[in-house]
Amino acid sequence: MRKYIRHIAAAFLLTVLLSGCSGPKPNPYETEELVSKNAGPAVFAVPRSWNEGAVDAAGFRYYFETEDILLNLQIEQVHFSNEEFIRSAAAYGSGFTEDAGYTNVSCEVIELPSVKALEVSADVQSEGKQKKLKNLAFVTCGNIYSWSYYADEQKEENYLPAYESFRENISVLIPNSTDTEWGRVTLDNLYIQQKKTGSGYGGWIVFVFDLSALDENQQYGLSEEYEFAFSDRSDSNDSTYLHFQNKYESAIQTDGKKYVFVSIRECDRPLAEMQLAADMDVWCFQKPSLSNQLTGACADFGITDELPESVRQIMDSTVTGS
Repeated sequence: MRKYIRHIAAAFLLTVLLSGCSGPKPNPYETEELVSKNAGPAVFAVPRSWNEGAVDAAGFRYYFETEDILLNLQIEQVHFSNEEFIRSAAAYGSGFTEDAGYTNVSCEVIELPSVKALEVSADVQSEGKQKKLKNLAFVTCGNIYSWSYYADEQKEENYLPAYESFRENISVLIPNSTDTEWGRVTLDNLYIQQKKTGSGYGGWIVFVFDLSALDENQQYGLSEEYEFAFSDRSDSNDSTYLHFQNKYESAIQTDGKKYVFVSIRECDRPLAEMQLAADMDVWCFQKPSLSNQLTGACADFGITDELPESVRQIMDSTVTGS
């Protein structure tokens, strides 16, 4: 994690931010058209003027720069859950203090609409100017999503309102919960595993559902009969989309999790170049209880060569019966 933080810091310290004019400006989130951006399970919005300042910067999924602010998004595969990440708040914040130029660092847990995140605040000395930093990060689908928002300290009257509006416009597709008449069903996580085949690439997509919030009464005992139906909305003639084949459902685990393993049909290119477009319906006694749609670049959801050991063991017993 410290190496990851240093990468963010080094990228910023090599960037020249223009100072711009002084004086307060209206919050662009209130005065401009917003442009939606999709990064797999994470969706956010930026004002059109920021989007016009977007540049192609190596190592960043998105990178916006204007005379007032710099905003970037980095995505990196990790092998820990968001719960573990949240518990590491102190270590995450201290990673910033190890880099020269970062002072007055604080880190706190915040609540986004559907996920907990860590938010770091700091002062940064760069290019002879004092900057303000807000870093917002969380883990989903095996990736850490980390936004860094920088502004000139002299523009703080513009800095905080715009940042708070940016934060309010982040939504997360996973985890995603739906309340049913039996209780809450949550799409808790998703993994995409790539396997090299004889003539291309295939693999598995693993959907993890959390049924632990279902009422612990007679209805909970019926939850074993939940069925999960999937269809992909991709054009069967368009090879840039994943195509599903066989589906296997695990038993509900002791922690209330249910795993659905769907095989990916062989394609001629790496899964990182493919798109995911899926419809999911969860049924209980022929009544629809959860519907969800997922779209986005597979790479943004995270692609792994090996599933976490705990998931692989459940897959072995479910798919192969070993």
